[in-house]
Amino acid sequence: MTVAEGLASPLPGDSSSLALIETQGVRRTLLARTGEVLSHSGDGGLTWSRLPAPPLAFASFAGADDAAWVFWPKLRTDGTTELHGSPVMTGEAVLASAVAPGVPSSAATTWDGPVVVFRSSGSQPASLAVVRREAGRWLPPVPLEGSAALSEDEIESAPRLAAWHREVVVAWHAGNGQVLAAFSADSGRSFGKPIEVAAGDPKSRPEGSPALAITESEALVLWSSAGTDGATRLSLARVRPEGQLGDPLEVMRLEPRALAGELGMALAGDRLVVAWQEGEPPQVRLLEVPLELLPAARERKPQQPVPAYSGHGRVGESVPATEVMSLEGERASLAQLRGQPLLLNFWATWCQPCLAEMAELTNLASRYAQAGLVVVAASVDDPAARERVARFTKERQLPFPIWLDPETRLAGDLRVQTLPVTFVIDRQGRILWRQDEPVQPNDPKLETILRLAIGSPAADTTAAP
Repeated sequence: MTVAEGLASPLPGDSSSLALIETQGVRRTLLARTGEVLSHSGDGGLTWSRLPAPPLAFASFAGADDAAWVFWPKLRTDGTTELHGSPVMTGEAVLASAVAPGVPSSAATTWDGPVVVFRSSGSQPASLAVVRREAGRWLPPVPLEGSAALSEDEIESAPRLAAWHREVVVAWHAGNGQVLAAFSADSGRSFGKPIEVAAGDPKSRPEGSPALAITESEALVLWSSAGTDGATRLSLARVRPEGQLGDPLEVMRLEPRALAGELGMALAGDRLVVAWQEGEPPQVRLLEVPLELLPAARERKPQQPVPAYSGHGRVGESVPATEVMSLEGERASLAQLRGQPLLLNFWATWCQPCLAEMAELTNLASRYAQAGLVVVAASVDDPAARERVARFTKERQLPFPIWLDPETRLAGDLRVQTLPVTFVIDRQGRILWRQDEPVQPNDPKLETILRLAIGSPAADTTAAP
């Protein structure tokens, strides 16, 4: 659905936004800001009406008991910038007098009222500050601990804020390449010390503004990082207020300079969707990430070398380096395929469900070949059946490698006990998905896992911004 047309180009660093307002005074209203246009919808986005508002670059929104509020930086005559706030759209109030120009704020609603985070300015090093509304009045801004000393090249990186009841989290990209998050359990009155979610290293350095979502017990942080190979990686991790952190999950890998805008993220129940802009002209891309694939937050310990094989073929574990033979008589192993997304299927010529699913495996191999997916089918037929395996492969014109595992060495290491069994393995050799039953045609869950392993969004989720 089109919300607005014929828009002026947004200012550098600004981006479109969509906010849901639901309070005692404002019942389930969507506010969309695109360029210079502010629109609202009261029917879940089916119809939209334009609000009579002035251009509000870098604006954010949150709800209070009495109204929906908009927050935006406003330039004073002396060249400095203030943070203004207003009910949509009558009257306005100055909320902060020392605001970094050209940097969006971020706002959310708690049980005690709206909270806004923004970049402050002044003689001291730039930092983040929080302003909130309580008992019908705005309180003075309070600096966010640990957010000072931002470098000039990172000053335009916008902070992000999310709230759940009285839990509040702020995430931002610090000047030293870190991605930090700070939690509040009292609606933004006070915050704990920042938690390092990601840090730059010689091979990869976080950049730009993160995206943020919050649940009852933890936050989800999405960030981009640039590698020495020029590619941009989008990574996602869980973080808890007590400091526990989940291992980051790489959800997307983009070509050099392909990222063209801010990151976004939306969480609804157990469904998580990440969004970004790429290409020229920019296109909005979406990818649903199954939450069960995101490693749980845990106490951080010194990193230990990852063993070649770490378990019993479960999701989240690494795969074994067990060697088998290919149908052509060459040595083959999963270790040889490290760095490539992989679909591994175990089958046998005497297994009718295995033979029936070969058509879908062929379809997947064809559809995802250009994206780099490798499909391997490992036969566990006994040694005497090698000619039968070769004949079946030729008759069906299977377009993927056939491995021979007659002694079930690889199958045993992956705890394959029934047939067929299919694994999806990421570029790092980690199991993303396992299914101990036949692959079904057009399985949406499998499609999502494959796109996650490959780093490719769904074709039907592409839309013009």
